[in-house]
Amino acid sequence: MHINLFFNIPGNQLSDMSGNIQSLAPKLLTRQTSEEEQEKVVKQGHVSEYSESSIATSTGTESNTFDGAKRESDGVTEGIRDKDLFENAHCSNDSECEVNSQAKDVRCEVVSSEPTEGDNKIDGLRGGTSSSREDGQGQHQPDEEEAENADEKSEENQLEETILIKIQSWLVELRGMETFSTDRALEILKGIANHHWQHPQFRGSIASAVDRVQGADILLTVLKSLSKEGLFKRNNVWYPANYCYNVVWNLSDESSELAASLGDCGIIGLCATNVAHKPYIDHLEKKNVMFLIKASLSILHNLSKIPANRRQFRENDLVQKLLPFTTTDHKYLKALCMLILANIVDEDQESLLDEKGTIEFLIKLLKEAQESEDRRAQGLSCTELANGLGRLAVNDTNKLKIQSANGLPPFINMLNSEDILEQEAATEALWSLSFDPSICKLLSTNEKALSSLRHLQSCGNKAVELSAKGTMWMLRQVRKSIEDEGSVDSKKRGRPKSSRQSSLRRIHVMISYQWSSQKMVLKIRDVLVAAGYIVWVDVDRMCGSTLQAMAEAVEKAAAVIICMSEGYKMSPNCRTEAEYAYQLQKWIIPLMMDMYYEPDGWLGLILGAKYYMDFSGIVPFEESVQKLTRELDSSKGSFETPDSVFVEENVEPDITKSCELSCQASPPGTMNWRAEDVQSWLMEHNLEKYQDSFQECTGKLLHQMKALRQEAPEFFFRSLKEDLGISNFFDILRFTEALQDIR
Repeated sequence: MHINLFFNIPGNQLSDMSGNIQSLAPKLLTRQTSEEEQEKVVKQGHVSEYSESSIATSTGTESNTFDGAKRESDGVTEGIRDKDLFENAHCSNDSECEVNSQAKDVRCEVVSSEPTEGDNKIDGLRGGTSSSREDGQGQHQPDEEEAENADEKSEENQLEETILIKIQSWLVELRGMETFSTDRALEILKGIANHHWQHPQFRGSIASAVDRVQGADILLTVLKSLSKEGLFKRNNVWYPANYCYNVVWNLSDESSELAASLGDCGIIGLCATNVAHKPYIDHLEKKNVMFLIKASLSILHNLSKIPANRRQFRENDLVQKLLPFTTTDHKYLKALCMLILANIVDEDQESLLDEKGTIEFLIKLLKEAQESEDRRAQGLSCTELANGLGRLAVNDTNKLKIQSANGLPPFINMLNSEDILEQEAATEALWSLSFDPSICKLLSTNEKALSSLRHLQSCGNKAVELSAKGTMWMLRQVRKSIEDEGSVDSKKRGRPKSSRQSSLRRIHVMISYQWSSQKMVLKIRDVLVAAGYIVWVDVDRMCGSTLQAMAEAVEKAAAVIICMSEGYKMSPNCRTEAEYAYQLQKWIIPLMMDMYYEPDGWLGLILGAKYYMDFSGIVPFEESVQKLTRELDSSKGSFETPDSVFVEENVEPDITKSCELSCQASPPGTMNWRAEDVQSWLMEHNLEKYQDSFQECTGKLLHQMKALRQEAPEFFFRSLKEDLGISNFFDILRFTEALQDIR
C-alpha cells in the first residue's frame, strides 16, 4: 500500500514540480555538491542505533523522558495548544487526510497500487533501464512508427536516468546536513515524494536508486532528528517530517531490497515507538497524530512482508505493542494491525490471532472489498487482504480455519479478476492452502477453480503462471496419493514414490533455496562443481516450466540440499520442492542460511532432528563448505556416472549442471546455427557492433558460452570484456539476457 502526496504551500519558495525534468534541475537542486563533497558525505557511514530515548513526544521539547505521568499529561496539553498543527487538522475519511495550517494545505491521498517485485531494477549510481531494445523477428528496416517508438523509448530512458541521478544527489546532500527543519531539506523531500507519484513507471527504479546510496539510513536520520525537535512544535519541523514519512511509506512498498534495508537500519524501532506512545494513542482524534500513526503502521505493514525483517519485529516486541489496535474502533488501524500480525506472529503465537478473530475479520473485509466499486474495504485492497490471508495459510492449522470461515470462495473469485495483482495474490494463497489434503479435494471438485487455474497456467504473467501450475501440481499429487493409498504395494513401501523414480539414475546434487539466498547458493554451487559434483540449481525462480524441471531434478537427485530460512518456509514453491524430495525419500542435507531462524512448522516436521551446516555467517564459509563436501563424499557411491546425463530423453544438456529456464524460448534449431545465424541474432538484440568478435561463433559455441556462464561466471564475464570487447555495462546486460533465452 502506498500514498500520493500533494503539498501546496502558498507564499513559500518551494519549486513547482510539474513539467519537463530538465527544467527541474535549477529549481530543485539550487546547490549542487561537488564530486569531492559527495564522496566525503557518502563515506560518513551509517547512522547510530535507534533507541526509544531518541524520539521526542508530541510537545517537541528537548526532554527525552518517557516514563513520567506528568511528562505525558502535560506534554500532550502543551502540544494541543499548538493550534497551527495539532488542533486545526481535519480528516475526511480513513483513506484521505487533509491538514490545514495557517492557510497552508497538505493532502495525503491513498491510492490502490501494488508493486511487482523486481520491476525496473537498475545497477550502478546512474541507474537507467537495462535495455531499450524491443525483440523482433528477422531483419528489416524500421518504419516510421517503429522509429518514433524507439525515440520515445530513448527519451523515457533518459528521463528516468535524470530523475534517478537527481534523487541520489539529493540524498547525498541530505546526508551532509546537520539539521533538517530547513526549507532546503523540505524542498528535497518534497522533490523525492513528487517524483514518486508523478512518474509511476519509475517507482521501482526510484526505490532501488534510494537503496543504493544507503537511503534507508539517511531517511531514518532525518526522522530521528526531526523527532528530537518535536514533530508538532513548529511547521518547519512537521512539514519535512510529513514528507519524509510519506517517502518511506511509499518507497518501502516498491522494493523488497529497500524494505530490507529499512528494517536493518532501525526504522522498525522508530515506528514501534510511535504506535506505542500513549500521548499519541490518547489523541488519535487529532488528525496529524492520526496521520503519524497511520504512516507508522503502514510502514510496519510494508516491512513485515519481508521475512528477513521478522527479527527486528521480535526485538521491538511489536506483537504486544500492536495488540491494543485489534480492539480499536478505528477500523482502518485495526485492519492494518491484523495484516501486520498475520506477517510476524510465530507458530507458538497463533493463539493470539484466534483470540482476536483475525482470520474471520480479514475474510470479512476481503468479501466486502470484492463487492465495492474500488475493490477496497477500510482502505485496504483485495490484493493486500489476500496476501495477508495467504501468509496466514503457511501455517497448517490456519488452513483449516480459513476453510471453516468460508475463505475459499473469495480466492476463487479473484482468479477471474481483471487485476493481475489480485490474480497473483489469489493463486499464491491457493497454492499454500492446497497443501492441506481436505482443501485439495475441495478444489479438485470445484470446476470454477479448475477452469480458472488451467487458464492462468498460460496467462503470460510469470508469477501467476507459476502459482497456478503449483496449485494444479498439488491437486495431481493428492490424487496420486489417494490412488497409491489404495494399492497394496504402497502400503508396503511407506511414503509413495513416483512411478518414474526407480528407472531414473541419480546423477546430481539438487539445491533447493529461496531467492534471497541465491548469492550464497551460487557460491556453494561453484565449490561443489569444482569438487567434481554435478549440481542442479534453478537460477530463474519464476519460469513457467520450473515445476516440471523441478520434478525431474528431484527424481534424479542423489542428494537434495535444502537451504533453510524464514523466506524458505514462507514460500509455497520451496515447500513443493522440499515435500516432493521427502515423499521420494531423498537424502536431504539441510543448510542454515538465516542465523535468526529456527526451523518450525512444516519445515521443522520435514527436517526433524537432522544436523544442519551453518551458512548464515556465524561459521566461516570455508569451514562450512568443507563439512558439506565431506558429507557428500561420505556417500559418493550413491551417485551414478555422469555418462548418463545426455542420454535421457527430453532432458536438456544444461539442466543437469544448473537450470536457467526462460519463458521466452528462441526459435528451434539454435544448436545448428551457422556463423551467419549468430550474426543475425546479434543484430536482433542491438549488438551488431560486436559482430566482428563473433565471426567464427556458431550455435553450439553459444550454448557452450551459456553453460560457461553458470559453471565459471567470473571467467565468463572477464572473457566478455577482454576477449570479445563487450565492456559497456548495458551491452553486457543485453548479451547475457539474449544468451539466457537461447534453447
